[in-house]
Amino acid sequence: MKLCPSTNGAKYGGGTMEHRLSRRSFFGTAAVAGEVLASTKQVSAKSKNILKTDFIKVGMMCLGGVSHAGWWAATINPVDPNIWPSRSTRMIVTHCWDSRPETAKRFAEKFKCKVVKDYYDMVDKVDAIIIAGYYESYWWLELSTPYLEAGIPVYFDRPFAPSMKKAKETVALAKKH
Repeated sequence: MKLCPSTNGAKYGGGTMEHRLSRRSFFGTAAVAGEVLASTKQVSAKSKNILKTDFIKVGMMCLGGVSHAGWWAATINPVDPNIWPSRSTRMIVTHCWDSRPETAKRFAEKFKCKVVKDYYDMVDKVDAIIIAGYYESYWWLELSTPYLEAGIPVYFDRPFAPSMKKAKETVALAKKH
């Protein structure tokens, strides 16, 4: 059994990538996040000017514990050729943040990106954001606000929001900007 590339080191069930045909592995191998972020209709002016050969700079937040950040980062910034053999998207994780600085530091070392001190410090440095921590979902609206207001696409990894009220507020903020 191999270890998951996530920061918490959870194990995943069996074999090489070719033998994992679950729904979860399909989404990873299809690089759905890359397609969603790259094809977003309402992107910031900065993102609209990306050339086909340029990387989409991605920032990641909420990285440890119960988070898919390690899975997303491993597909975007491949570091282990036995788990994810090559880059499969036009994205690159360039910055990260977590409320626990030691978690962000470990993540940054593994995926070769820069840690920012405050969650809003990536606004002028990235083209898109992935927020991946399950336990942090209660604060996702607050964490995403600077990016949504700047017109930067945000991918919320499950759940989208802790309540319908927060979900509606998030959608309204995204539509507004």
